[in-house]
Amino acid sequence: HRSGRYVDASVDGAAAAQLRPFWPKPYYRIAVARLDLGHYPRSVAACRRGEALAASCGESTEPFLTLLNTISYTAMRNGSFAGFDGRTLEVRSAGEDAWMGGRAPKDPFLDGMNDEDIYDVAGKHSNGSAMDAKDLPDLARAVVDPAARANYEAERARRDGLIRDASNVPRSFRCLLDAVKAARDGDRIVLLRGIHNTMGETCDVDKRILIRGEGRMDEVTVDARSNTPVLRITASCAVQNLFFDMTGFRETLYIEGGAHVRPMFEHVRVKCSGDDTLNIAGAVQPLFVDCYFQARKNGVRTLGTSRTEMIRCRMTQCNHSGLKVMDNSSVTMRQSFVTDNDEDGIVAMDEADVTLVETQVHDNRGPGVDVSGAGRVVCRDG
Repeated sequence: HRSGRYVDASVDGAAAAQLRPFWPKPYYRIAVARLDLGHYPRSVAACRRGEALAASCGESTEPFLTLLNTISYTAMRNGSFAGFDGRTLEVRSAGEDAWMGGRAPKDPFLDGMNDEDIYDVAGKHSNGSAMDAKDLPDLARAVVDPAARANYEAERARRDGLIRDASNVPRSFRCLLDAVKAARDGDRIVLLRGIHNTMGETCDVDKRILIRGEGRMDEVTVDARSNTPVLRITASCAVQNLFFDMTGFRETLYIEGGAHVRPMFEHVRVKCSGDDTLNIAGAVQPLFVDCYFQARKNGVRTLGTSRTEMIRCRMTQCNHSGLKVMDNSSVTMRQSFVTDNDEDGIVAMDEADVTLVETQVHDNRGPGVDVSGAGRVVCRDG
């Protein structure tokens, strides 16, 4: 493998696995070789097999989890989401009342029923007496009559294709916060078209999950009204096709963690009425592709030793700077735009480093680029 003979490495790993089928290590080697060959789904499959074997024989699964993060990130950069091979969890829109912070309307077929729902569906006899289970409509009777529940659940699964997994986790949720809490590494969360919220709370994304909006970016909005970040990201996740519309006095998105935290954002628009849209801290290494930032303060602020890459992004109409790079952090922007901001376009201070590749900075009311301390800005054509 170290000599670049990835096919031979994969073959050797497969031979070792055949000789010792319950030994996890060959599957690690196979996964690495397939990763280097660009065979991402097959790399994930080998890694999953090795992870399962390691768990069954009492060995640590941490090497496989770390490798899965690497496979996921490498695949994402090359247009593949093979690293997210888990379940698909959907989140229903809260509709026009999303701004009030409520969940999506309850659907008995998706969410189950409680006593209040039974009353609403069943009602009472015309003489005012309560109905017996045998007199209830099929939906309500299935909840109170154990004999009818099995038939009801089977019919629901057959008709709607709605099933629960072995751990009894539902596949449909009434808000993003609930879906993220229920998700596990590798799951995909799909926000259906419409308006969503996080119940006024911060959604802690500490797992390798994909969060994406159905359809185009402008068809799914997360309407957040609070003084806490909408998402706090501490894992190598992916976020796609979403518009975050924040009303409050905190940043919309906050990313922090070590160098192993490498989230990716693609086709994401972020607004904030009272603060920055995005703060990046620690040693994280996020990637943004085709993203748009508009803020009451700074579009994007980076801190610590973070390493951020932006491709075809736009920071515009911010009341302070479009991009503020601080501490020992660095930002590389490619084919991007920093325009029409009320103060500086780009600020590099402390020991920060900014590299601009085919990037335009213009029509800002302050200096286009403001460098202070030991900060540095390098501009390149390509």
